[in-house]
Parts: sequence; structure tokens; C-alpha cells
Amino acid sequence: MLVSAGQQGARISREELVTAGTVEILLTAIQNHPSVPAVQQNGLLVLDSLSADPRWHEEMAQHNGVQVLVASLREWASSASLQCQVYKILSQLAADSTTRTDSAWVDGIETSIAATSQHPAATALHGNVWALLQELASEGPSQARLIEIIVHAGALEALVKSLRKHVDAESVQTNACALLQMVVSIPEFREDVADSGVVDAVSEAMLRMSDCETLQLSGCAVLLLLSSEPSCLESVVGGAIDAVVQAMDRNMLSSSVQQNASGVLLNLSASGGAAQNVIVQAGGIESIVTAMFSFPAVAQLQVHGIKTLAFLAPNAKFRQRLVEFGAVEVALTVMHSFPELLDVQLNGCGMLQNLATSTEIQSMVAQLNGIKIVLHSMNVHQGTLELQAVGMGLLQNLAATSENCVAIGKSVGLRSVHHLKPRS
Repeated sequence: MLVSAGQQGARISREELVTAGTVEILLTAIQNHPSVPAVQQNGLLVLDSLSADPRWHEEMAQHNGVQVLVASLREWASSASLQCQVYKILSQLAADSTTRTDSAWVDGIETSIAATSQHPAATALHGNVWALLQELASEGPSQARLIEIIVHAGALEALVKSLRKHVDAESVQTNACALLQMVVSIPEFREDVADSGVVDAVSEAMLRMSDCETLQLSGCAVLLLLSSEPSCLESVVGGAIDAVVQAMDRNMLSSSVQQNASGVLLNLSASGGAAQNVIVQAGGIESIVTAMFSFPAVAQLQVHGIKTLAFLAPNAKFRQRLVEFGAVEVALTVMHSFPELLDVQLNGCGMLQNLATSTEIQSMVAQLNGIKIVLHSMNVHQGTLELQAVGMGLLQNLAATSENCVAIGKSVGLRSVHHLKPRS
């Protein structure tokens, strides 16, 4: 046991060890004795234990820590356990963005991805490799360059294999999806991801671990960014919809999951009838309405939700289901809550215009104060011709009942609709 002078038997603190130059000594020993297992293993254990010290990153960078550890990885390529230790330490080192400019990371990335193929069954190693690459791909001045290296080194193919091999390992699934989220944050790599089989692998992971919020958040973020690219949209339409709807249903307390998932459904619903049918069959209408009622103050979620419902409403097959699951109520609620948001007002009026084609729905809209809400929307957005046209179309539908016709007349009074303000 290490002891300090004059204090035989007393443990030395982590701070004292770092200050005394222990990091340099350990790295030198690891470098000079590459084939001695005890030196490698014990040196790595002590380096790991020192990583919480604030000066550790600086010491590691100053003494070529990345280069030394990557050399150890190559020397011990056959030892999954030793490599696992190294990846853990490298992940902690990569968490500091200032260390990511080290040129030794290039070899480290290629070695790491190769290790997942050499040790396909080593769960802990896979989890640590994806954790390391996730840190390297995080936002920072070197992000785009490092992600390019990661993709070109074969990470996408390796990720798919890893996700499908280690189906019950949360660390593998969450770290792999988090890395993918970083990769697709760079638009130029989205087509590569879409063509690699990643969408199916991520969707399968989301369906298996539906209660893991971290995985659902990353998975939905990956699908959201891919579905925003027209060239990648088709790859997301398949099994991803079931995964996204289930994510919403099983993570009802997470506004972030709801927001990302509803964004995916919006992008897909905009693509046309095939995706819309799958969304409705998967229970997407119920999930969207529930999310909108659950998080009434999250504006982006409300925009995603109302626009998705507006895309579905023109299809007569979906209208009864929209009404049954509360689309009318939620549309009027969000229009009342966000009068200044044109997206909300335009899509809310448009959806209600499509739904209010029967006396029953026309009366329902009026009973929910819909006439005043629509008139207020038109008053707030007087200069938006499209909103004025859709609003007038909705009022025309509502005026089909004598009661509503009288109510509209009383609300408008002798003033034009464009200058009307709702009564308190």
C-alpha cells in the first residue's frame, strides 16, 4: 500500500497521487511493459480510480495518455477484459472536449470498432466501446471530423450487429442509440445511416426496451432526424411507427419522449396515405391526443400534435376515430392556449373544418366555445389570408345549424369578422 512520508499506514488521497506525478509514472509503466499483464491491469485500475480528480484529464493529455492506451489496446487485442478497462478510461478522457483534438483518437476509433467484431459476445466491451464513441461524437469543435472517422471506420454496420446481438444489455442498447443520435445530427451522414439497416435495429431495440426512457429518447431523436430528410423518409415508415407509438404510450411522463415521438409521426403523416394508415392502426391518434392533453404548456409538442391530426383529418376513414379520441377537444384547447402561434391556429381550423361536416360535430364545436375561439384566431391573424380562408370555411360549416348561425351572428354583431374580439 502506498503511504505518505511520516504517516506510515495512512492512505494517500487521490489529489496527492495526481499531484505527485502518479499519472505519468503509470503511463510510462504501461508503455514500457506492454506484454506484462499485471502492469497493464493494475496500472489501468489505478488510472481509473484517479479519473475523478479535476487535474486528471490535463495530466493524461500532457503525457500522451490516448496514444499509450490505444497502443495497449492493440497489444492486448485478444483480451476482452483488459480492453474493456481501457475503453472505460478512454471514455472518461473523451468526456473532456479539449482532449478530442489528439490525433491518436483516429487509431483508437478504428481499434475500438474492430474490437466489437473480434469479441462479438463481450457485452461489457460493446457497451464501453459505444460509450467511448458517443463521447467522441458529442458536440464540440472536433465533432464533425470525429463522426466522419467513426462512420468511415465501419461503425454503422458494427452498431447494427451489436444491437441485435446484445438484445438484453441496456448499456449496449442505450450507448449505441446515443451514438447514432450524434451521427444523424450531422445531415451529411443521414443517408448512410438510413441505408445501413439502423432504422430496423433501433426500432427493434425500442420495442424490446419500451420502458427505458433514455433509449426511447435517443431512438426517437434518431428517427426524428432521419424522417426530416425526404431521401431517408421511406426507411422510417416501416417498423418505426409501432416503436414510436409504443414509446409514447410507455413513457407518458416524459415530455421529451413525447415531443420527439410526435415529431416523427408528424414527418411521416405528411408523407401520405400509406404512413397515415399505419399511424392510425398503431393507435397514433390516441397517443397524440393523450400527449397533447398531458403537456399543455409544451408548445413544440402541441404544434407537432395538431399538425399531425390536421394531416389525418382529410381522410374520411379517420374522422370518427379522431372525434372519438378527443381531437376536437384538444384542437380547441390548444388554439385557446396558443392564439399567437399561426401553425396551431391554421392547422386547428383546418382539422376542425374537415371534422365539422355533421350536425353532431358542429354542435360539439359550438358547445366547446369553438365559435369564439375561431373568431379570436381570425382577429389575431388578420393579415394571414390562408387563416382567414380556412376560418371562414369552418364558420360556414358551423353555420349549417340554426343555433350556431344565431351564435355566430351574435358574436360578430355589426362588425366584420376581421375586427371582432371574443367576448369575455
